[in-house]
Amino acid sequence: MESASIFTIVIRMINKKNIIAISIFILIVIGILISQPILSKLAQSAINKNWPPVSFQERQIESIKISSKSLSKITDPSFLVTLDQNEVEVYLQKELQRLQAENKFSFTLENKPTIIFDNQSINIDTIINGSIKDKNVSFKGHLQGLISLYIRETDVILSPAFESIEMEIINVSKLILNPSKIAESINLLLKQYIDNINGQIEPIKYKIPIKPLGTPDQPGESINIQIGSGDDEKELALPPVILTATAILVDRFGLHIMGQLDTEVVSSPEGDRVVNEDFNVYSDSFYEKGIIAFKEERESLQKTGIKISGSFLNRLLYPVIPKVSYEQRRLQAIKQSIEEFNELKGPDFSVFLSQDKIREELDKEINIRVQDLNQKGLAKVGKVNIVLGNQEILAEAPVSGIVSQINLGFQGIVKAASAFSTQSTEENLGVLISPSIQEFVINEITYQPEDITSVFIPTLPSTLNAVLSEITNNFNSLIEPIVLSTEQPKIGDKNGEIDFAKATEDLEGLEFSNPKFKFSKLYSDANSILISESGIFLQADLNAPNLPERPSLPPLSIPEDTESATKAYKRYSQRFMELHNTTFGSIEDDVIAQAAMSVQRFSSYFNSIWKINSPQIKYLVDYGPESFSDKKISLIEKPSYSCNPTRDCSRKSCTRNPCKKENSCSRKSCEISSGKCDFDCRSCRTIKVGGYRRRTCVPDIACEARKLRCNANEETKVGECKARENLKYGECEARENLKYGECEARENLKYGECETREKLKLLDCNRLKEQERLACNAGRELQNGLSSIGDIGKIGGKAKANGIITSDLSSLELSEDAKNIKFRPNLSGNIDVSGQMKFTPFDIGNILVCPVKGAANFSTKVSLPTQTPSISANLKLATEEQKDDDENTLDLAINISEFTLNAKLNPPPATALLQENPHMLVLCNPVLGVPAVGLSILGEAKALKGDDLIRALGGNKLSGLFAGDYKYKLDEISIPTVIPPIDFEISDDSFLAIPSWTEKGIVYTVKRR
Repeated sequence: MESASIFTIVIRMINKKNIIAISIFILIVIGILISQPILSKLAQSAINKNWPPVSFQERQIESIKISSKSLSKITDPSFLVTLDQNEVEVYLQKELQRLQAENKFSFTLENKPTIIFDNQSINIDTIINGSIKDKNVSFKGHLQGLISLYIRETDVILSPAFESIEMEIINVSKLILNPSKIAESINLLLKQYIDNINGQIEPIKYKIPIKPLGTPDQPGESINIQIGSGDDEKELALPPVILTATAILVDRFGLHIMGQLDTEVVSSPEGDRVVNEDFNVYSDSFYEKGIIAFKEERESLQKTGIKISGSFLNRLLYPVIPKVSYEQRRLQAIKQSIEEFNELKGPDFSVFLSQDKIREELDKEINIRVQDLNQKGLAKVGKVNIVLGNQEILAEAPVSGIVSQINLGFQGIVKAASAFSTQSTEENLGVLISPSIQEFVINEITYQPEDITSVFIPTLPSTLNAVLSEITNNFNSLIEPIVLSTEQPKIGDKNGEIDFAKATEDLEGLEFSNPKFKFSKLYSDANSILISESGIFLQADLNAPNLPERPSLPPLSIPEDTESATKAYKRYSQRFMELHNTTFGSIEDDVIAQAAMSVQRFSSYFNSIWKINSPQIKYLVDYGPESFSDKKISLIEKPSYSCNPTRDCSRKSCTRNPCKKENSCSRKSCEISSGKCDFDCRSCRTIKVGGYRRRTCVPDIACEARKLRCNANEETKVGECKARENLKYGECEARENLKYGECEARENLKYGECETREKLKLLDCNRLKEQERLACNAGRELQNGLSSIGDIGKIGGKAKANGIITSDLSSLELSEDAKNIKFRPNLSGNIDVSGQMKFTPFDIGNILVCPVKGAANFSTKVSLPTQTPSISANLKLATEEQKDDDENTLDLAINISEFTLNAKLNPPPATALLQENPHMLVLCNPVLGVPAVGLSILGEAKALKGDDLIRALGGNKLSGLFAGDYKYKLDEISIPTVIPPIDFEISDDSFLAIPSWTEKGIVYTVKRR
């Protein structure tokens, strides 16, 4: 009973914290009880039953097996935390000293413990001094133990075990025993029962603080992050992050914790969960996963630090924030620039911003952003260094700041770059800037934690830099491109118009068919950009309706990868600048910003506008009314008479056509069909006579009867056929005889009618022949009288002319270099001539009968023949009087020299007037005393010709027009052409590009508004 009560006390005391001191006390008691051999066996059995033995090797193997199983669940490691053995040892030594100073132990450490990491355990070797005050026991001994580690779900399990406990001295005040002897006895028992003690040491659990992470059983919440600031601020929701698996490795290099993070629960195949007991196999497997995941050598993974896997960051960020590397953006920008360059056919327009101007504008923009960061306490940005070239703008600046929540300071360098391409519309020329962070490197971290995490501070920059390197391309996709744009160049006033009012306001009788017309908008259909060390160049093709097609430039090869992009850029840069300098001229060193339009495109565009609008100048013609002076007129045409009384009155003979009989009647022959009734009416058979076969035939009576009937039927058919044919022949003969009789009757009637007509015609012919002879004699007498007539009367009256002469200006063509203008207009016109002519006749009534005294109104239309004269014209800077009110516009003038229109009109208008107004002609009729039978009157007795009208106008303006020799002087014309300035903005600053005229074209000088 006494022994039983002692064991009860021992079991109760096992639950106490001071396991070492309790163990020593129990062993002292047990040592007294089992000093006899018989009791030793009883004690062994009782202890094993109530205190099951567990060796430290078993604790190690258990830890390796559990860790191996955990490691097999990690298929794609996300992080690795490594604490070097020395770092952990220093920390543990400090902790032991602290606990000892706070009297947390019932013993003291005589010297600094030896701590060794290996075989999935932390091994501790130390000398201890201690006491059990309420039992009056003191002791001193050498303790060797280990703590095996493994992770189960989110718990770190520390499984302690003693390897050996060896006492040097044990003093028990109530026992009169030698302390050394007691220690010696106890050591024997400790050696025998050390595993029983280990079996009663419970593992220690440490919960891993994983929030805001989740677990497969309890997924976490989504992570919201703020991007940008102010109006550009946006919130992104990242998926919940789950800690799906964790494994720990303790080797001679230190403590290593590896884990896998996922955005969803991913179960690994059961076959992969291999359980190993061999520490070396487990260790190699652990490092192998780390080498693959973190792309570092084993030696690197054995050093203190934190590794973050890029694949995890991709899984976390890519669905929400895709990766966009700067190299991709630069390659895309170079590809797009070369593709756009290959589409150029000019170029026609260029824009240049010098590197100094770009730096100035970027510095202002960066300072605004930096001030915003400084005010928010996020970071301090130092002087920004900007470099241009290679189709990019690079910026580098030192950055420092403090994360106030954890009092962590940092210093580093941020490198950014912007790739450039074009983005134009019909309204604007645009540049697309694609900014990207190239690199964010943290050089120094200032942080003073009070726990073991302080050991990570030296390695934290490299850890953060690795993370930043992985996620930079993700956050680049959040950086919105920037578009800078400027207006397309215009020709015309602010509304893109040309007003011809000024050109005609001082010219009387001159007007334009369309006093205002719009210049069609110029738009860019191809453009390309170059970023060089000098600055930014933009070249563009300008197009508009009706411009002629042009061939494309020889194409450049397009890079397919980042390696070939730099070489492609060099070729592109060289060709780009050659083209720019040839077309627009080189940029002077002191030029800050400039734009230019090529003179060739200006000329082509200018010419197309004239053709589209087809302007016309109208010259107003207004002559008269002008009076005729009285002029005598004489016969201009006298009729002549001829006769030839040789009429033939011979008689024509009549004839009769003969009639013929056709004889077209015939008969068909009728005969019996051959062989139709030739039947074989014999019946034959073969008989045997005297041993021989013999064929015998006899007549077939029935067959003979059929044959007779057949022949009788055929004879009947032949008779019927002959009867039909005879009837048809008779009818045909009757018809032929009837036709012949009708023909003879017709011919006899026609012959009789012909004889009657010829007799009547002969009688009438003889009558007319006699009348012609009499008229011929009268005509000869009249002609002799007309030859002695002079003037027949006089004319007077008034006339006027009104009309329009038009000149087609669409032929106005500016030369390619804009130095000359070719102008061959189509000139034509229509003039209405009208008036009234008065006629007073003289007395010549014995021979001719002429009109009485009176007036006749007349009118005609005169069409001037189309002419294309070559007229001198030029394009020059406008004079002060011609300039626009806006001093920033470029004022040009199209000057068309004066010229005289010479038109030869055929027929002359005077002649045409008489032709179109026959009532104006003075027509006199001859006086004849006999019928004019057989008398040929050649012409009429006419008075008044065109020259009479011209003479009557007396040399005034209308006389030249009537004569058909027309001259009209057209005055000089000056047409204003305005090219306005271009407004554009960079950042928040407004600029004005002011045009000027040069040999290369229109050059825009930029100034700040």
